Amino acid sequence: MIKTSFAAEKAKLKEMNFTEKRQYIWEYYKLHIIVIILLLVLIGSVINNVFINPPKQTYFYIAWLTQHEMPNHPEILAESLTIIVEDPDRQIVLVSSYAITNNPELDIALQSRFFARLQSGDIDGYLLTEEAKNEILEDELVLPVHYIPGDFPTDSSGLAVPLNGSALLAELGIRSDNLYFAVPVSAQNLDRIAKALEALLS
Repeated sequence: MIKTSFAAEKAKLKEMNFTEKRQYIWEYYKLHIIVIILLLVLIGSVINNVFINPPKQTYFYIAWLTQHEMPNHPEILAESLTIIVEDPDRQIVLVSSYAITNNPELDIALQSRFFARLQSGDIDGYLLTEEAKNEILEDELVLPVHYIPGDFPTDSSGLAVPLNGSALLAELGIRSDNLYFAVPVSAQNLDRIAKALEALLS
């Protein structure tokens, strides 16, 4: 039956000129053509994203939990900390600000995103001021610094590393006199945290 139908279609097309063939094929097979094109685009996109140009993976993620002097400070700090990644072509450092904006809807969205990342262990470090540090210590969301490989200075609580005098931050124009680095209680990449701290304190 299929063979007969195919032969009939072939014979019908032989009798048509080019324009008639094109119109006939489009009229009767346009759905098939559209589906095939969409499948090819989808397959091409998957191949590109997985094998040819995969998106960069987050190597290290810092939650900036305090007001920063300039809106671009998280971005320039992230760029400077790419010195710690193992494969710059495939990995990036992200620094995201969770500073209060006084926009209730935006602040709720930021808080929800922060706790979702915290629970999944995606946050590798906090950047915070003394005030923000005290708040986060009260909530018991910090891991003691002695769990991090290496010998790093701590504040009196043993839960935060003062960044005062950081040459890296000074070079970037970021004030460090009231800035601390702390480790989330859910942190998993302790060796990466040590590398980031070494860079921040250099």
